[in-house]
This record gives sequence, C-alpha cells and structure tokens, in this order.
Amino acid sequence: MGTWNSENAGGSISNYTFYKNPQFKLNIYPTLGENGFLKAIAKTKNNLPVNIRLVGGGNRVSTVSKSDITSGAYRHGHCSFEILSIEPGDYTIIISTFHKNEEGEFSLTIGCSIPFSLTAIPPEGDGMLETVIDGQWIQGVTAMGCVHYNNYFKNPTYKITVNEPTYILIRLQIQTMKPPGMHVAIFKLKEDDTPDAEIASSGAYSNLIQGVLTNKILLMPESEYIIIFSTWEPSPGPFTAFIYTSNMIEIQEICHN
Repeated sequence: MGTWNSENAGGSISNYTFYKNPQFKLNIYPTLGENGFLKAIAKTKNNLPVNIRLVGGGNRVSTVSKSDITSGAYRHGHCSFEILSIEPGDYTIIISTFHKNEEGEFSLTIGCSIPFSLTAIPPEGDGMLETVIDGQWIQGVTAMGCVHYNNYFKNPTYKITVNEPTYILIRLQIQTMKPPGMHVAIFKLKEDDTPDAEIASSGAYSNLIQGVLTNKILLMPESEYIIIFSTWEPSPGPFTAFIYTSNMIEIQEICHN
C-alpha cells in the first residue's frame, strides 16, 4: 500500500509536478535467456482516477514518452497492463492520479512468471536540503540565451560557496508559461572570479514542462562556483529552481552591470 500526499501527488504527464509521483524500481532477474509474462494492477481508495506506466532504466524519471508501456487512459479506482514477453532488466514504474494534489491511498500488485523484485525509488533530493529560487529572465538585461549568443554569462547567475564537501543537484522549471528550451549549468570559478570549466549541466536544452535536472556532483570548499540559468533563445519570463544540497551552502545572486 502506498499514498499520494502533499509531497508526491504529481498528477498526469501534463503537470509540471509529474516527476514527484511515487515511482518503483522493478528488477527482473535473468533466467537462462527466458523472457517473462508480467502483469501490473493498481487500485485506489475513494475511486481516484489512476494510471501506471513502465519505462526502462530503474531510475527516477521526470517524464515519459508515448512509446512507454501504459495502462491506458486514467480509470477510476483501478487500472492494469500486461506484457506477454518482457526481457530481464531494470525498469521504472510510475503510478499517478489525473490531477495533481489528489491525495489518497493506492495498492500496486506485480506478478511475473520469472523472479523479480520491486522497491520504492526515493523522492528527488531525498535526505538533502532544499533551497528554492524564484528568478526572472529580464529582456535586454538577463534574458541572454544560450552560448551561441554573445552574452551567455549575463544570464541569471548565482554564486555558490560551501564550507565542506557538498553534493548538489538542481532542477530548473518554468511554471507560469509555456516553457522555452531551458538549461542550467554549474561552473567552477577561477581565482579572479571568472568562469572556468563547466562541471555539471542539465544536458541539451529542453522545453519539457517538468523542467531540466543536472547530474549530482560534489562541490569542494577550496573552490567557488556559479550556477547559470538560461534559455535557448533570449526569452524573458520567470523561472523556479530547486537546489538540493547535502549540507548548508551560501547562495548569492550576482548582479550584472
């Protein structure tokens, strides 16, 4: 039995909070090259509309695609899917209600013809401190686009200082308008406070409503760092960033002249 609560009731894929939904790692063990038959059943209390999806990888995911296995349209109270021949490996199961913030209980039952295990995947930033930044790309001031434009380093920039080795993970979202392609990067600073090498990023620019996420990296106290939030083209508008860290950090917005 599981629950959707105020922290993880993310709703359907049309919501920017979809990635918060309960997710589970399904590990199907190799058995002499044999594939298995798999069935998944979800039931909810209070007749909540429910959907389950299966994607490869076994890690927490932010979004899904049309090619992923799904129970179909959201159904009130229960849903299910079957896979006649599933290969051994790691998979991720996401269970969601249609609307975000719909709280309630659910059960998830998995049956497979070959050995498997099912474990809950921790929430994003589990066990870490969270800092939320509500920022703004301002036309002609901080809305400077990607590195192909001349003023990339004038995008919204925040200086990070740590007092001990600290892991950091950052999600960038645009919640109040249709997202343009967005990106977040972390740079190490040189002794003269100019940017040195990029040490982490969210990868390719993306306009997914769930936003973009960096890889988790370790920051060291002998160095200082900056975070740069950018859009592919110089697009003004608000953004929200969730910064997860394993220890307390100092964050200072850098004002560009």
